[in-house]
Amino acid sequence: MDLQARIDTRIPGIALTGSAVVALFAMAHHPTAGGADFTTFARNAERVAALNQTVHGTMIVLVAVLTWVLIALAMRRGFDRSLVMVGLVAWAIGAAGMIVAPAFNGFVVIDIGRRALASPETTDMLRVALQPLASAVRVVEVIGAIGMSTAVFLWSADLTRTSGVARWTGVLGLLVGAAPIIALATGAVRLNVVGMTLVLAAWAAWFLAVGVLMILRKV
Repeated sequence: MDLQARIDTRIPGIALTGSAVVALFAMAHHPTAGGADFTTFARNAERVAALNQTVHGTMIVLVAVLTWVLIALAMRRGFDRSLVMVGLVAWAIGAAGMIVAPAFNGFVVIDIGRRALASPETTDMLRVALQPLASAVRVVEVIGAIGMSTAVFLWSADLTRTSGVARWTGVLGLLVGAAPIIALATGAVRLNVVGMTLVLAAWAAWFLAVGVLMILRKV
């Protein structure tokens, strides 16, 4: 029995559908910590720290789970398929970016805020240091989202080569993958809470469809 035939996609499929639901639930509870000045921002960040860390920690775990699931899908489809392999490369780039962003927003920012509250004399220095870091992370986050969307697009292009419901799932994935790339590249969508929720909702539609197919062993 070859490797593809030995891959049982049912458990990964369940994990994929569950991850899509959990991701949407987590984003729906994403906190915000605005403020007229940096000290107020730090206080607000501290106030929602537990929820913020829970949401972003969940996102990091979900990226790991999704990576495992989609590697299983790629193995099932076959590493000899060029679209599958290039999709894996795109996903690896995307996953790296999408881990950096929640790690920064969920943990680094809170740590910086706590340092500012504990040592008010360092507030200005920390505020200045945070700005370029935040800008760099936003760039990495966009690269991550484009990488993941590219992977969805490429794997979906591979699915369109099949027949039946898998082909239509591939068509859905082409739209799901292309839309965020175009929106982010043109600036139509920014990866704030609302923008990330929209991108995640698009991915979740594909994840749910592919997850069902994996549970039914149709892919």
